[in-house]
Amino acid sequence: MRHLLKIITPPILWTAAKYIFRSFTSRSDSEEERYGWFGDYENWEDAMNESVGYDNDPEIISLVKKLTENKRLDFNKNNKLIDNSNLRLIACINHILRSEKSSDGSFQVLDFGGALGQHYFHLRNFLNLQNISWNICETLPMVKEGLIHFQTEELKFFESFNSLHTKFDLVLLSGVLQYIEKPLKILENIISKKPKFILIDRFPMVPFFDEDRICIQNVNYGKDTSYPSRFFSKEWEYSVFKQLELLYEWHTGDGYTFEDRSFNFKGYFFKLRN
Repeated sequence: MRHLLKIITPPILWTAAKYIFRSFTSRSDSEEERYGWFGDYENWEDAMNESVGYDNDPEIISLVKKLTENKRLDFNKNNKLIDNSNLRLIACINHILRSEKSSDGSFQVLDFGGALGQHYFHLRNFLNLQNISWNICETLPMVKEGLIHFQTEELKFFESFNSLHTKFDLVLLSGVLQYIEKPLKILENIISKKPKFILIDRFPMVPFFDEDRICIQNVNYGKDTSYPSRFFSKEWEYSVFKQLELLYEWHTGDGYTFEDRSFNFKGYFFKLRN
């Protein structure tokens, strides 16, 4: 169960849960049955009505802030620790830098759902760039924290990417589309901005699903909370992603099982077609 929670929980919130609670493997059977993914809802609204949510929870936001502050300290010490997820991001960014050099040497990133800058503080020391702009689009409570405590000349926070008119070199969507009510609309809006590249990581695409499945994820962050979550059908690969030029794809190494049939989460690196 602990392994499965890690797969579907947004990365920063999973870290927060680990930070203050003992391993899920030590839970009692009754606790094990309470946490995970449940239901098959007809629509997002029904799942939302049965969820508690975390967007406005000050305790969760406080934990995210503290963890990001630790990452910033590591960044300031030129920390060189890296994991497989960040290796994937670095490899894709290096591809962009090799193939698409801007005239002014700048690099523009839209990190959609990037919390308080976790990806930025993980990656910045590995990017040999003098002129980088890392823009995070998040919920209003996260944006308020970001503006007060983390914004710099390089790292900026926005509630809506529709207010941004920059032509992005990269749009990063890591473990985020499954928590959005209308992920296809968001992706179409992002494509309409004509970024050069789009990177989608930790994407729960189920190859034997003909339709998306909406469920509720129950998690314990010191108190019970829950929120809607989506598993994507194979149609996303067969039709939605076909409008983009696929450069690389990968399995994240994480998996899940529905009705005794297993699958692995995926990642995709796209270039916009001309």
